[in-house]
Formats: sequence, C-alpha cells, structure tokens
Amino acid sequence: MNWAEFAVELRESQIPAMADLLAGITPAELSALQSNLRCAAQHLSYSSASGGFFGESGKYDAFETILQ
Repeated sequence: MNWAEFAVELRESQIPAMADLLAGITPAELSALQSNLRCAAQHLSYSSASGGFFGESGKYDAFETILQ
C-alpha cells in the first residue's frame, strides 16, 4: 500500500511547520488524496469483524490485506 497516494507524510522535525505544509497542498492534490483515501479506507478497517461501514462485504478489509 503506497501511503503517499492518500496521506501526507511528515517527519517529526516538520511538525512545527505542519500548518504551512498542509496549506501548501493545492485543491487538485487534496482532491486526489481524498479520492485515493476512499479507495484505501476499506483496506484500513476491520469490517469482517465488525460489519461493513461503507456497504462492503468485508472482502479485502484490513484483516485480509494483512494476510496478503
């Protein structure tokens, strides 16, 4: 899973400048991150154990993603 496709990665040393770094994300970049997050969300939740949050069956949830 490529976290950079749906997350903003910061080093600990960048935390003081986090607000500026986040403000520098363009609307197009933000839209792409959000779109990719929607796709990744089902792989980050344990819906097979607790039931689906997004109407999914539980296939390819975090449990199955870890097993792969």
